Amino acid sequence: MFWYDKQALAAAGITEDPATLAENGEWTTDKFLEMNAKLHDAGLAGTMYWNYWATHWSWLSSQGLDAPYDDSGAFVANEDADTVEAMQQFGDLFQDGTFVVADTLPDGAGADSMFVTHKAGFFVQGRYTIGTVSATGEQDSYDIVPCRPLTARRHPPAWPRASSPSTARRR
Repeated sequence: MFWYDKQALAAAGITEDPATLAENGEWTTDKFLEMNAKLHDAGLAGTMYWNYWATHWSWLSSQGLDAPYDDSGAFVANEDADTVEAMQQFGDLFQDGTFVVADTLPDGAGADSMFVTHKAGFFVQGRYTIGTVSATGEQDSYDIVPCRPLTARRHPPAWPRASSPSTARRR
C-alpha cells in the first residue's frame, strides 16, 4: 500500500486526495506520476520504496503486467516489451530522484524520519506504519491508498488488498 502525507502533497500544490481518487476509480499511474513530479519539483521526495524483490514486482503488478516468471519458474520479464518498458520507467524515476530508495538514506534521516517530517509524499510500507504516524500526533495528516491497480494494461493484478482501519472504512 502507499501511505501518503497530506501536508507534503499540499506543500507541492496537490489538491486531489489519492484515497478519494481511488474510491472514484480515478487513481491511475498517470495521476500518481503527476503527483510525484509535483512533489519532486517542490524539492520533496515523491515516493520512498524499500529495495527488495517485492518493490519491483509491485510496480509490475500495479501496471497490470504478468508475473516476471513463467509456469516453470524461469525468469521471463526481460522478454516482454511492456515489462521492460515499465521497469525502465521505474528505474528512470529513481535515477532522477523522484523515487527514493529508502534503504540508502542516512542514519538519523531515514525514510520514517523523512515521512513524519513531511519531506516525502508517498511511502510504500505495511500497516505497521500506523505506529509511526500515530507517534507524530498528526494522524490526520496521513492516509493510505492501494498500490493496485494503478493502470490495468492487461488485467487487474491478483494480489490481496492490504487491510487496515483506513481501508476498512472505504469498503
